[in-house]
Amino acid sequence: MRGKKYMWNKKFNKYWKPLLQTKGQWNEQKIKNELHDLDFVVEQVGTIYYELTGGLLSKPMYYAQTILSEHNERFLDKGITQDDIKMFIKDSKSKEDLAESLEDYFEIKN
Repeated sequence: MRGKKYMWNKKFNKYWKPLLQTKGQWNEQKIKNELHDLDFVVEQVGTIYYELTGGLLSKPMYYAQTILSEHNERFLDKGITQDDIKMFIKDSKSKEDLAESLEDYFEIKN
């Protein structure tokens, strides 16, 4: 944890401090402007996360990989899905066989 705190302080001193100060003094207007931008980004990230995860996650503090995993779990790649369905149609011997293949593929429970 100490390493992360050190890295944050280093980043803060290099990037944020000069951005938020004028002549070595904290500039309230600059701080307000940055907080306004941050508030906007946080709101937008939550909205995007909500959509990408099918309404499951909306808090902006999730790691990107968590959101991507949930998205990939819920949504199919259209090209791959089309190829798979074409294969099912070609290989199925009957409508019932095709229906069973599709139910398995889409994990449809009867």
